[in-house]
Amino acid sequence: MKILPSGFFSSVKKYLVYLLIGLLTFGITFAALTFLLPEGILDKIKIGGDLKSCNQEQKAEEKATTFNGKVVLRVRDKESQLLDLVSNKKTTIDTKEDDPIIYFSSNGKYIVYIQELRPKSGKLIKNFFFYNTTTGSKKKLKTNFKISGDSNPTVTWSNDNKQFIISQGGKAKKGSTDFEYWVDYFNVSDLVPRKATDLAKVISKTSVFISKFPKENEIIVSENKSTNQNLQEGDGKKVKYEFSKVSIPDGDKKSYKNFSFKLPLGASGHFSPDYKYYFFVEKESWDVQDIPKSDDELSNLKKLKVYIGYVNLEANCMKKIEITDIPFYFNSSIEIEQFSEDSKKVLLKINSIDFATNSEIIQWWRMDIATLTKSEKGVSTTINGDQINSIVRMSSHLNFAIVTTLKGKYYLLDLRNGKATLITADPTKVSPYSFWLKETTN
Repeated sequence: MKILPSGFFSSVKKYLVYLLIGLLTFGITFAALTFLLPEGILDKIKIGGDLKSCNQEQKAEEKATTFNGKVVLRVRDKESQLLDLVSNKKTTIDTKEDDPIIYFSSNGKYIVYIQELRPKSGKLIKNFFFYNTTTGSKKKLKTNFKISGDSNPTVTWSNDNKQFIISQGGKAKKGSTDFEYWVDYFNVSDLVPRKATDLAKVISKTSVFISKFPKENEIIVSENKSTNQNLQEGDGKKVKYEFSKVSIPDGDKKSYKNFSFKLPLGASGHFSPDYKYYFFVEKESWDVQDIPKSDDELSNLKKLKVYIGYVNLEANCMKKIEITDIPFYFNSSIEIEQFSEDSKKVLLKINSIDFATNSEIIQWWRMDIATLTKSEKGVSTTINGDQINSIVRMSSHLNFAIVTTLKGKYYLLDLRNGKATLITADPTKVSPYSFWLKETTN
């Protein structure tokens, strides 16, 4: 695929702007997402200076799993449907033409969705509905606060599937960096809206995020306590977070755990679901002078060193390797897309350029975390001659994927044997847009 259009070098400034925006976005995401460790483990983490190298670890054993999945389809100008990927059964969720915003419970049994309507008055109206995927029953939800058409309300499910909250942020409070915030919580057993006023006060602070909703009536929040001084020290950077448990019914807030540890300079990453590992990507810094200004400079374009690795939070050790089989330049990227539910594997997306062949490189790697090795069965790049354009969603153990192709088709791809099942061939008529994919160990 040719990737150097005319005017490439004249658009270098755009690359710089995009990259700076990307770095800022990633930094914010890092602050929002790397904020949770389970109770008890933080007592062990007092990581100060350089970490020792991790001892040789064994590759995770591949266990047989059973797949289950559901997809929400938008039938243009008609309705939204729920497709069961195992039974191939379709049921109607909503008959309105607007695309609802879907929130699956972790077990896939329930859906809370936001229906957005714009009547003749032109004012956007948002309605909330609870849908039982087993029975097909549906109920409209009410909240104790007014849902604003200009806001972006969200739904968060508890991990035990017994409760969910609907939250909405507002404008900044006068004379403060905090924001207005409203939260209602609902029990699946009765779907009655209950105010969570004190929880709303806690998460209205700019630096506080909901980290986890482990079970009914309990939410863990985190606050980023890193400062400019301890974000960068010597040859590494230090981050610090504080966690608190908040009781939803009464707002009782208790100190949970604190942690801080040192990362290589230029490294950013995320915690694995079990918080045993902090997996990171480290990319060598580059200078504006590294950017080619003419075709003649392409052959001498500086390649950057890129590493992937992890901090083992239980063993207080670090392991990392350099990626050498793909060239990386100033505009190359490597992203942590998803962890497996059992925290054994991680999915990476790599986007780079091979200037020797003038072609784009797009690859997805399923990595065993402990050994930092790629899966022997890689992610296919074509299906029936049609190039895969993106991986939309992976299942909980990274053995199944929803993929799209350049021709606009959607497939369910079994990565264990390469079998591809067509979901929809014409997205202009039927478009999948929300997914729940689950694997259970046999």
